[in-house]
Amino acid sequence: MNFFFEYLKQAAQTQSINGPLRALGIDLGTTNSTAAEIVWSPDQAERSQPRCLPIDQLTEEGRYTHVLLPTIVARIKDRVLIGEGAKRLRARSSERGLERGRDLFWECKNDMGLQRTYHRGTSGFRSAREIGGHVLRFMMDSVRAEDDRPLDRVVVTVPASFQAAQRHDTMEAARLAGLELVGGDLVDEPVAAFLDYGFTHGLDELGMPGDRRNLLVFDFGGGTCDVAVFRVEFPRQGERLQITSLAVSRYHRLGGGDIEYGWRRRTRGRSSLGQRRLSRSPARAQRVFQTKPTAVRCVQRSEPYGRSRTTHPRMDFSSASVCGWLTRSAQSSGSATGQSVRIARAAFSSPGELASGGREPPEGT
Repeated sequence: MNFFFEYLKQAAQTQSINGPLRALGIDLGTTNSTAAEIVWSPDQAERSQPRCLPIDQLTEEGRYTHVLLPTIVARIKDRVLIGEGAKRLRARSSERGLERGRDLFWECKNDMGLQRTYHRGTSGFRSAREIGGHVLRFMMDSVRAEDDRPLDRVVVTVPASFQAAQRHDTMEAARLAGLELVGGDLVDEPVAAFLDYGFTHGLDELGMPGDRRNLLVFDFGGGTCDVAVFRVEFPRQGERLQITSLAVSRYHRLGGGDIEYGWRRRTRGRSSLGQRRLSRSPARAQRVFQTKPTAVRCVQRSEPYGRSRTTHPRMDFSSASVCGWLTRSAQSSGSATGQSVRIARAAFSSPGELASGGREPPEGT
């Protein structure tokens, strides 16, 4: 029996919830965004599973539908393209005369809370919150077009490392999209990952009612790598599930995009012949990518952002190695000394890879 669903049933009885509830969760990501819905009913709790919604995206070649929406906005003449259409224009920006900060906007999540102004942009496209508002409105319009049933609640996830100004800008972006969010409607991404794990796999293997556990959760995305340690008190009969944050990653600029940037800097000095060989042979590129000694700039808590000098000269860029290094760093930080640290979820890596330190790439990759 999955006690996670039993707990949800008890909570529904306490709050006198009898009918089905429809909730929407939006991940406003740095690279890609997505929306997931769940229609939950107390009498069918085990059958209530969240699903990512397909989003129709206009391109110059036609309509494109996918659950992932590239978080890119493009203005071309009198049209505004969001998602795949804007992504394709970005790849051809030079020939189309498009410029970042004027006609093209991407990775604007990194500018949340910084009061940065895109001074060359037109009205409504001059700040990260306004760009985020366009993306959120586009997603909400797509959700309503597919299913116009009323939503009982909408939440937006944010990195656990987001500070007050960044959270405020996210709330403002939601307001510009027509969403009136309150404080509880901003969910930290590691907490969202933990809840998703509970729905998908159950929590029985992590703890039983009455147990107290410290969990280490990864959310490895394109712009951020959220690492959080929080204490979970698994409820007994009639109690509430308690989640207490113990520590979160302070550096939000440590995602897949930063790893790619480091790789490009590493390979910038290689000859054009070597680059052509890699591009012509994907298998050779994969081998080089995984085996060549590579300098990775690793952040430490004692050093300010952007000034870390610690390097791991033999560390490769595979997701298993990166997540394995983060696991070992968290375990050695002392925040979970004497406690059981478990992996609730890790994007791009399975719990088995992380437990082994992530030194070997997963089979079949």
